[in-house]
Amino acid sequence: MAGLSLLSTWVAVEIEYVQEGIETLGAAIDWKAIDLFVFSIPYRFYVLTSLVLIPMIALTGRDFGPMLRAERRRLRESHKSSDDPAALLDKVSREMPAHWYNAVLLIVVTLGVVMWLLLPLQAVALIALLAIVGQKVEAP
Repeated sequence: MAGLSLLSTWVAVEIEYVQEGIETLGAAIDWKAIDLFVFSIPYRFYVLTSLVLIPMIALTGRDFGPMLRAERRRLRESHKSSDDPAALLDKVSREMPAHWYNAVLLIVVTLGVVMWLLLPLQAVALIALLAIVGQKVEAP
C-alpha cells in the first residue's frame, strides 16, 4: 500500500526523486513530479499484483510457488516424524547451537559498516564546522 498511497513517506521520497530528475532535465520537460507519480500507478505491477494475490490466497487458502512446495514438503515429513513443535525446535537447537558472539558479531559488523559509510559525511561536517569557527574568530 505504501507504493500507492499519496500519504506515505515512501511515496514522498519517490516524488522527490522524480522532482530531482525533472530539475536535472531542466526546461526540457514541463511536468510536475506528482503528475508523473499518479500517471505511473497503473505500471506498478508488483504492488497491484500483491493487492490481488494476498486476498486471493487468504480466501482460498491455497499457496503458490515456493511456499506451496514448502507446505507440501512439510506435510510429507510430518507423517515420518513427530508433529510436536517442541521436538522440532529441540532438533534444530541441537543441530545449530547458539553462541553469544553470533549476536555481538552481527551488531559490531552493522555498526562498523554504518560508521564507515558515514566517514565522508563526518569529514565534510568537520570541515564545515572548522570553517564556521574560523570565520567567527576572524570576524572581530
